[in-house]
Amino acid sequence: MFSNFITPSFNPRVVKIKAASYTALAGDDEIRVNGAYTVTLPAISTLAASGIGQKTYKIKNIHATSTVTISCNSADTIEDGSSGGSTTVYIPKQNDYYILEADLAASQWKLRFPTPLIKKENLPAHMRCFTKVVSTNGTTAVNVFTANGCPNALTITGISAVAKDTVAGDISLTNGTNTVSSFAKSATAGIVTGEDGSLANTAYTAADTLTIVSSSTGDARVSINYELA
Repeated sequence: MFSNFITPSFNPRVVKIKAASYTALAGDDEIRVNGAYTVTLPAISTLAASGIGQKTYKIKNIHATSTVTISCNSADTIEDGSSGGSTTVYIPKQNDYYILEADLAASQWKLRFPTPLIKKENLPAHMRCFTKVVSTNGTTAVNVFTANGCPNALTITGISAVAKDTVAGDISLTNGTNTVSSFAKSATAGIVTGEDGSLANTAYTAADTLTIVSSSTGDARVSINYELA
């Protein structure tokens, strides 16, 4: 999802490739993670006490299907667009990455990249909106993003489905017991149907889990439209 944005200059000297959970060292610059593992950032206070100053890390997901987790010391937060930030953010897609810089005064990791997680109002309108396409798997719920949930705070703005078969069924987008939308898929393959404008429970924070499911064995390719919150 980060390919629409200009990447800031960053020239790492020390690059680590990890296939296990890892605590970043003060001397690391770039960490490439190959699997569903967690990179834990050092405490900003420890960096400050060591005289390291404005430490910057680039953390990249290099696995084809896994989500990488970035976690920080409980005294710190990561700027993620929500009030006060979060102690955890996720990189759900291969080759996406974060560049984080320690803000010593705020005890917060500032995101130098990607910019969409910082403030929606800093982006032009065409960079705020996205579409996620997910195929249903019958009556088995499918995660819209990953099991770790939304990569950032977002608002659902619309949902539609293209029938993949001739079996009738209802397509539902939910967050736990909260339904965002539920509508009938077409019983004619290739026909598009969608919600009727009565969306509910549309606002989500990072890590909220969204799932899509069909009420029958009938499947559809579902497009979920959302914008950064």
